[in-house]
Amino acid sequence: MPRRGENIYKRKDGRWEGRFIIDRDVSGKAKYKSIYGKSYSDIKRKLEIAKQNSISLQYFHEYHFSLFCIEWLKEHRKNIKESTYIKYYNIIYMYIIPDLGEIQFNKISIQMMNQFIQKLLNQGSQNGQGLSTKSVADVISVFKNIMRYIECYYGHIHFDYHQMTVKQNKEKRMRILNSQEQQKLCQYILGHQTLIHLGILLALSTGIRIGELCALRWDHIYLDEEELIIDRTMQRIQNKDNNNNKKTKIIITTPKSQCSIRRIPIPQDLIQLLKPFECHQNEFFLTGDIEKYIEPRCLENKFKVLMQQNNIENMHFHALRHTFATKCIELGFDVKCLSEILGHANVNITLNKYVHPSFALKRDYMNKINQLINV
Repeated sequence: MPRRGENIYKRKDGRWEGRFIIDRDVSGKAKYKSIYGKSYSDIKRKLEIAKQNSISLQYFHEYHFSLFCIEWLKEHRKNIKESTYIKYYNIIYMYIIPDLGEIQFNKISIQMMNQFIQKLLNQGSQNGQGLSTKSVADVISVFKNIMRYIECYYGHIHFDYHQMTVKQNKEKRMRILNSQEQQKLCQYILGHQTLIHLGILLALSTGIRIGELCALRWDHIYLDEEELIIDRTMQRIQNKDNNNNKKTKIIITTPKSQCSIRRIPIPQDLIQLLKPFECHQNEFFLTGDIEKYIEPRCLENKFKVLMQQNNIENMHFHALRHTFATKCIELGFDVKCLSEILGHANVNITLNKYVHPSFALKRDYMNKINQLINV
């Protein structure tokens, strides 16, 4: 394919290659760097970024690491959700830049990064306590993404950053409602029927997340078809644009992943409870109002009060999702079916994080071994 005057062309191996000038020797002869990609548009975009940065390959190793952090964040902002951008922003400005930002890129080593990981684990939080292994792993994940970006646009990395790992502690098992607590909670809701109480029952009966429940509108609930559609979630995030001088704001967006957009059958008994409250426009489910909504933090507080009123040990709203998943397994649900109802990408997430078999269920299973003994 002929060149387009941009030093971009398609190679014989099918890849696209673009070249740009990174330096000139004493005689003025240009020194080029090549960038590779899957398409013409991909290469054109990469070249524009490289030219805008205009960092000479001869000197870029000497630049402070903060430059690359800010550049990576700016480049990725247009391709990620606002909530994800806020997460990356905080990781970079709270952890990575304060410790590594002023270090020249060529001075960063695997030994330095191991010390950085230990510092985060021992005293990484703002109050001087250590971060959880999950939080440290998130920080290192962002660091690795920045390194991949540098490797892609500027060239060879002088140390193997891929070998950095954070040993994960075994996750603390989330408490779920036992059978007696489930019965007590359901009886109270049946005797005190409000949209908020029925929303809590809906979460217990379908496993939807708190943000999905808060964003749910009546035009996505089909009582005649006995199903609901989940394609929105609500969350409060930091307001980095600083509009109206507010530190945080509420956003309603698509769920965390494509798998989280789903249709969920509604149990028939719950259908009968919802019908007297049914709205016929796009009112929020929890309020019955088109504009007024209840945000996740407020619903979490209301759930806490409900637990106290029923003398049930305090637990997070998300425990309802775990309770639902565990109950489904006990009832013999197909794991693939349950995984799709929960909106998981694969069944391993369902089994490893959301299923907590009771000891009574384990006893029932073990008693079936009696059949072998009787034989």
